[in-house]
Amino acid sequence: MRTTLSTSDAVWQHPLAQYLQARLSQFSTHQKFVMACSGGRDSLVLADLMAHYCADRVRLLHINHQLHEDASSWAQQVQDWAAWRGVACTVCPVMIAVGNVEAQARQARYQAFAEQVQADEVLVLAHHQQDQAETLLMRLFAGSGVQGLSAMRCVDQRAGLCLWRPLLGCSRQWIDEFSVLRALPFVDDPANQVAQYERVYLRQVLWPVLQARWPSVERTVGRVAGLMQDAAEILAEVVAEDLRYCQSSDGLSVAALACLSAARQRQLIAHWMQGTEVYAPPLHRVLAVLQLAETMSTGQVVWHVWRFRQYQGQLYRLPLETAPSHAQIEQKILQLGQRLTLPSGTWHVQPTQDGLPLALLGQRFDFISRAGGERLHLEGRVGHWPLKKFLQQLSLPVWQRDQVQLLRSATDEDADILGVLTAKGCFLTVSMLQQQQPSWRLQRV
Repeated sequence: MRTTLSTSDAVWQHPLAQYLQARLSQFSTHQKFVMACSGGRDSLVLADLMAHYCADRVRLLHINHQLHEDASSWAQQVQDWAAWRGVACTVCPVMIAVGNVEAQARQARYQAFAEQVQADEVLVLAHHQQDQAETLLMRLFAGSGVQGLSAMRCVDQRAGLCLWRPLLGCSRQWIDEFSVLRALPFVDDPANQVAQYERVYLRQVLWPVLQARWPSVERTVGRVAGLMQDAAEILAEVVAEDLRYCQSSDGLSVAALACLSAARQRQLIAHWMQGTEVYAPPLHRVLAVLQLAETMSTGQVVWHVWRFRQYQGQLYRLPLETAPSHAQIEQKILQLGQRLTLPSGTWHVQPTQDGLPLALLGQRFDFISRAGGERLHLEGRVGHWPLKKFLQQLSLPVWQRDQVQLLRSATDEDADILGVLTAKGCFLTVSMLQQQQPSWRLQRV
């Protein structure tokens, strides 16, 4: 039955107002909020409620996507309303990159949130029950798994932000009623009528069909999202246990992975590949990494900004932007405390009691690539060994062998090699090694 409230005081007895007031009680009375307000009906309703219950602890943040000729006037309308309502408001213009407009706008929006929201503030979003149902359906059609079908959470963490969606359990009907009762001057973005966007198509074309056949579909699908969230939490506990079992210092152990069921292998690989990324990798990329493990292939799988490789029974997760570079001849002057970046990683010149003579510091050093055929007497070894065999026994992955550099004094091209720098550490030659006396060495950071 439609609620009919008319007086100013009675408005705050509306179920929506009561619902938000109850949800606010989960936070400290000193908690600060940033309310993302587009100026549309949903966000303006929530902004109005937040202004009523905690005006001194909330500020509005309007992201101007600059995608419509009226975008600036919409931003001004939100600012004017906020000033009239007595809450602070910041307008943040963003630039949308070329590509999928929906995806790029969302990325730009969250980048702005990360820059604008302070560490002690909670970001408040106006998603409601129908938004939740639409999100679940869109992810279902995209082939998402349990994590994707859990859709949006009422309280969530994303990229260092604490997100709160207080209206996630509220119907669109409640929001429409409250908007009318308060006569809120919301913005009606024409993009909300463009059916080429997935969410608009779902809302305008498919949703009416679903509601006609299943009137309670909004609430029912929202309940499914809650069940999927429970399932996702249970699954996360299992994956964490499997990760502890399979994880090695380098990545994942193929032998340990093989002890898991096929389903747990897929879940673990997907979780490990995702890392701290917002979205999980697609199934075909997960299966491709599993194939690397099963076939012991030396190939690679590329996804997003990562590449995945297998070597000697270990799966590796490597960033694309720092793809291994080949060692080149470099010349540097070294001092204690110095940090330097080399193909094999970042190094720190540190004092030690078991290293190279202090008298060498302040001189020029050459960092040279392997020529082939080197035989060196390295610390911890008896006699001279071929460098190639030494690197093999280090289990140094193939793609890291081209990063290896040899350290020698630059003042004498015929000088002996002082050490070998690899992704697994620096190994000094015995002829220059000083033991039990003040010295220095390069330590990998």
